[in-house]
Amino acid sequence: MGSIYYQVIHGRMVRQISTNYKILSSEWNQQEEYIVDPRSSQNRFSILRNTWEKIKWDQERLHKIIASLDKRPTGYTADEIVFQFHQNAKEQSLFTFMQYIIKQLKLQDLSYDTSLDFARDMFLFSFYTRGMSFIDMAYLKKKDLHNEVLIYRRRKTGQQLFIRWEKCMQDIVDKYGPTPTEYLLPIIQHHKEELKQYRNALHLINHKLRKISKILELPSHITMYVARHSWASIAKSQNIPIGVISEGMGHNSESTTRIYLASLDNSIIDKANRMIINKI
Repeated sequence: MGSIYYQVIHGRMVRQISTNYKILSSEWNQQEEYIVDPRSSQNRFSILRNTWEKIKWDQERLHKIIASLDKRPTGYTADEIVFQFHQNAKEQSLFTFMQYIIKQLKLQDLSYDTSLDFARDMFLFSFYTRGMSFIDMAYLKKKDLHNEVLIYRRRKTGQQLFIRWEKCMQDIVDKYGPTPTEYLLPIIQHHKEELKQYRNALHLINHKLRKISKILELPSHITMYVARHSWASIAKSQNIPIGVISEGMGHNSESTTRIYLASLDNSIIDKANRMIINKI
């Protein structure tokens, strides 16, 4: 087992950038310089694919740094490339990090485990619907969706929200087919002890998301709350006004802000949500 490192050569100077990406010699094509899969297990295959995605991400950052330094009239050194790479890593925005996580979640083949697959889909559905809380997802009704608009009230605040229905949302609903109840998603399966079903589902999904986090080798575990928090954080990093974010998530606020939020056109929020979805 060895570690991947990047070699920077510029102006007759040679520098190395170390990584914590570990692979076997049989998993690396030295001539073509890319990771190969020597018929490994499903779990190892996932790790290798995630490692390759990280390498490509690092390469893209290096190319951008070098392209920026090339514009300097005074030139630069290999040490500056290495310094900016490490500095850039520290300054990576939550948007870039979550963009990577969402992309990996979408690409990950979890068909071998339906419970992992379902947990991933519920996480993505929450993210796609502006960080909808899991309890609101559980109690969404089929009648709440009409004319490509999802209309529901937050159970926590009673605030009514309007969300333009996007294809990625419909794909998840279609994947699980019509539910046996009036609810849109297969979280509450019958009318007996509905709240208990919701709590059990949330516990199980968060448990499965922790397993997915390990498969993707994420630095920290993801939960359903992370999906909600991530939408707000990414929206903020994209310079979407705080007022639009608050309205989009159905947050309560100070009275003066509430008056301002009430005047927001819902189409602005839908546009913000579509921009975020298209970014990942």
